[in-house]
Amino acid sequence: MITRNCVLINLFAVATFHVINGQTEPVVNVQDANVKIGEDAVITCSYTLSGSTFNAAQWYNSNSDGDQLDILVNTANTNQNGRYTADTTQTGVTTLTIANTVLSDDGYYLCRIVDLATLSGKNNGNLTVQYLDTPVLKSDTLSVMINDTAKFTCTNLIGKPTSITVRWTQNDVEIDDSDGEKYPSSDSILIINKVDQMDAGSYRCVAENAAYSGEEGKHSNPLELSVGSPTTEQMSTPTFDPTDPNDGVNGGLIGGVVSAVSVVLVFIGIFVCQYKKIACFNK
Repeated sequence: MITRNCVLINLFAVATFHVINGQTEPVVNVQDANVKIGEDAVITCSYTLSGSTFNAAQWYNSNSDGDQLDILVNTANTNQNGRYTADTTQTGVTTLTIANTVLSDDGYYLCRIVDLATLSGKNNGNLTVQYLDTPVLKSDTLSVMINDTAKFTCTNLIGKPTSITVRWTQNDVEIDDSDGEKYPSSDSILIINKVDQMDAGSYRCVAENAAYSGEEGKHSNPLELSVGSPTTEQMSTPTFDPTDPNDGVNGGLIGGVVSAVSVVLVFIGIFVCQYKKIACFNK
């Protein structure tokens, strides 16, 4: 009997937490939202009341666990607080607008609905602030000779969504990199094999993600590639480079052979002179 009374008391306590005079707390749902950095974000909160009327909407910063953190707007007092504006003109719906979003706006927001019976319901949703940084183009050398290899590197590939693709342009025309022998690499690094005069010009890389693509892709700084031709003398006459170990070895071998031949000829001359018993050398 005692156990039964305890159970009845506990059930009554749970019921009174959710129901007052036959009324239940508002049912609240918050939709996740995406926004590009610098634009206005709109987060929508829909709610259902039971047996009472709407009193106020309260918007908070939150975390993924749904905890209430800093309050942003309470429509019982005002509909606006700095960059935050709440709209309650539509029945069953309230929205929070965040003007000129910045990266720190990315995160969770909680909507709390209070009715005139002082019952409240809450829920939270996630706001994703999308962005894409401007890429930076780099190269170790911007002056190459015909048949050399040119290399460009696209850096600072940072954004949200984090999956970023890169395309390449020459003189603002997209490069057709389908020739794998000519362009063995064309992702974040562009390699151009067997450079010719047609490869000279201004190069850029263009970064894209799901939020910024096509005309909204981010263009890097330009870099100008120059392509030179070897002179006729360079093509026909081999040059000796004293810093080249191979050239040093070749020169040493040639000099050694010449010296050895000279010594042998001198000894042969002396031998012939002695054999003939003639004076070959004047004192």
